[in-house]
Amino acid sequence: MRKWPLSKAGTGLWQISGTSSYSGLTSVTGGTLDITGSLTKTSSVAINAATSSANLVLDSATALPSTESITGTGSASFAPAVYVNAGSTLASIVSTGTTTFNSGTSTVGTIGGTGVVAVASGATLNVTTSLNSGPVSSGGAINVNAGASNTVGAVSGSGTLSLANASNLTAASIGQGGLVIGPGSTVTIAHDNQSATGGTPIGTSRVTTLALNAAGTLDLTNNGIAVTDTTEFGSIQSAIVASYDNAHWDLPGITSSIAASHSNDHAIGYAQASAIGSTSFNGISFADAVIARYTLIGDTNLKGSVDLGDYTKVVVNFGKTGAVWSDGNFDYSGTVGLGDYTKVVLDFGRSDSTALNNTAGPSAQQVRASSAALTLHAVPAVTTTTATDVQLLVNPSSGAVTLISAVNGSQAVITAYAITSQSGSLKRFGTSGSGKYLGASFENNPNVFYSSSNGNTYSNWTGIKNATTVIAEGFSTSYTSSSDTTWTNYTIGAGGYSLGNAFKTLASGGIKDIAFQWDDQNLNIYTSIVTYTSAPEPGSVSLIAIGAMTLLRRRRRHGRS
Repeated sequence: MRKWPLSKAGTGLWQISGTSSYSGLTSVTGGTLDITGSLTKTSSVAINAATSSANLVLDSATALPSTESITGTGSASFAPAVYVNAGSTLASIVSTGTTTFNSGTSTVGTIGGTGVVAVASGATLNVTTSLNSGPVSSGGAINVNAGASNTVGAVSGSGTLSLANASNLTAASIGQGGLVIGPGSTVTIAHDNQSATGGTPIGTSRVTTLALNAAGTLDLTNNGIAVTDTTEFGSIQSAIVASYDNAHWDLPGITSSIAASHSNDHAIGYAQASAIGSTSFNGISFADAVIARYTLIGDTNLKGSVDLGDYTKVVVNFGKTGAVWSDGNFDYSGTVGLGDYTKVVLDFGRSDSTALNNTAGPSAQQVRASSAALTLHAVPAVTTTTATDVQLLVNPSSGAVTLISAVNGSQAVITAYAITSQSGSLKRFGTSGSGKYLGASFENNPNVFYSSSNGNTYSNWTGIKNATTVIAEGFSTSYTSSSDTTWTNYTIGAGGYSLGNAFKTLASGGIKDIAFQWDDQNLNIYTSIVTYTSAPEPGSVSLIAIGAMTLLRRRRRHGRS
């Protein structure tokens, strides 16, 4: 073994192949040292650019032992794992391996390649020109002062990532103790194609703290973030509102460039996890957190879909001031109003993960309730209910669908229901109302709902959605506290209640993927049982049956019948 160092000077290329063994410093002061073989014994490599450039190229996975490091002011390009000593100032590093910054403060102009950049706990990495690499793992501090174009893989660890000097960084996701975005700087979470196709949401980020300057931007695109410091709820809410700009999403703050081009049905929803009963978000677990995500307008609990629970939340909170997204305020005005009600109806039954379309949904002009008629609900106080008190019976051969009561010796009370089919196996209620639940004009038109054969119109209920993917109806926002008669629940007798042939039938291509939700008289939401049967359905198909089916018995708020 040689006992002296290896030194490369001048402007030319020196290429070393095969196996070299020595114990001294490898020094490059000029030109290029290209190691295509391996160094089995060495100390650190110094790349010191003086009057001429100095470049180190490591082409072999064994070119440098993993216990050694690179220091200096020149440039390095390598495939294997290497370690950079404290205090180094390097012009550039291009790697397909792992570059670890061990301790102290290192400054690198350009970091490129597809390799991993690792910063150990207590170490600091300053990037001054550009950062474009594979995944980043950091328990220390990374300061990016690198201008407009920087792209990395997933950033993980317990460290702090900071952007300053109008730097822009795109990352697959960010998992750090702290994320600091300075004035004029933007962090973008790369568009997640997995989420768009219903796969695992790989773009979800998690940080302990988020320090976002008023002139800085966090672009979630179609992703989400969890901030575990819940004292930041107000600042996160304010950052979303600041960027919203009447659905243009073009101002600094927490934004979504995807929502900007889909503002008719998507926005950034936010909530404190504990307020919506959650301890996890897209596979990330926590005791509590402030969560925000790109989602459908109307998705109050940030699950990526709009269903009966969201509709209920909006109606119950209608008129509430000081409201947040999870209360049902989707235009960030602080009040749950007619616009929010309209939005939850428009997106009802949709899901980003399953790409349910809304082509059968109502247009804005079809929302006929007036703001004067919409007031805050008072919830009736009645008895306890269980999830399976109301169930759904589906005959896949005939297509008949029936609501049935499973309460022994009593009748089940409902205030709303929703039947969904991801495959589109439902049949929309027709315009004639013959043998169906509703009259001619269905969605959100209380004036025609439950117009029965005896001429009575139960205008406090409404159709919510009438599509092949979802059929839903229930209480509307017409309740007034001065009139008990405006609150009506409906009871389902032992004979059940027929919704007619609302299933497509197996012979016509129907798929057994029906799901069923319903609200009880306290506006609690349940997911209940769907049973497929070939037996005759109970009850008749008329709107008000006499005898076996007891329907439309009004129950007032105070339990009066």
